Amino acid sequence: MAQLFENQQWRVTHSGLEAKSDVPTVYIPAAELLRKRVVSDGWLYEWPLHVAENSWVDFPAFAEAFKEALSHHQLAFNEELLHRSIAEGQNRKTEL
Repeated sequence: MAQLFENQQWRVTHSGLEAKSDVPTVYIPAAELLRKRVVSDGWLYEWPLHVAENSWVDFPAFAEAFKEALSHHQLAFNEELLHRSIAEGQNRKTEL
């Protein structure tokens, strides 16, 4: 599958975002990238929260690839919601 972006743990492809083969299989279709989750103070994007809960995840690498995926797939996202979602994911990762 052709890739559009890659870092040490993630790659953006024409169909979505995926973890590279040296970590557990995670594939997020482009259509699912902006899925939301209700949290105590409102809505956040699901994937930064979900991925942060995995001990094997390099969260800064995920955040970088997630932003690249949104850009490459030309998804209309809310900048404030993205920032809060990434920050919350990083907080959750730090708490592990």
